Amino acid sequence: DTVYVKAHAKYGNYVNCLQPGQTGSCTQINNEQWGPFTDWYPVVINTPTTTLPPSNTTTTLPPSNTTTTTLPCISFEEACSRWRANAETTKACQGCVPRNGASRYVVDPGGSTTALVNGSSQNVSLQPTGELQVGDTFLGGENGDAGLLLWTHTVTVAPVQGSCTSNCGGRAEWTPVYPQSEVERFALSQYSGDWCSPCICP
Repeated sequence: DTVYVKAHAKYGNYVNCLQPGQTGSCTQINNEQWGPFTDWYPVVINTPTTTLPPSNTTTTLPPSNTTTTTLPCISFEEACSRWRANAETTKACQGCVPRNGASRYVVDPGGSTTALVNGSSQNVSLQPTGELQVGDTFLGGENGDAGLLLWTHTVTVAPVQGSCTSNCGGRAEWTPVYPQSEVERFALSQYSGDWCSPCICP
């Protein structure tokens, strides 16, 4: 009559602005990861009513040799491999290409910011991009527990330059590469707990 449920959310699309307040520096990112589970919550299915059986019925008990099925589990390494295979695929963002020469991070040996650029540690700095066209590249990414993660984005639809009110930011594609620490963190979140299937072996 009562079931207990947990819920967790998929992050989905969000916007990351490298320069707060300047819309030309914003990137729409499709984050495929799942958030943490909530606590357990009871849900009452119905209010049962009691019906007594006729006095001449018999009760049949289930057999005593029932078996319990145990779902297979996976190793931590397998969980990381599965998460990486799902996350490190080519992705696309709509409206994310810098417009009107807006600044973006670029690899700069003299830069004061350190980031993981396509998986390797680099110094970066914010610099104007110029007017990007199809085939041009720029760096975009996200902040994670491992720090600033940047990946090379390739423009597939050029942005509209100058004044624009809708569909202005073009389109770009990229393939993320995550550091092992991020892979392990997300794999633990996705493949452990009371709701995972399969789960990491205890």
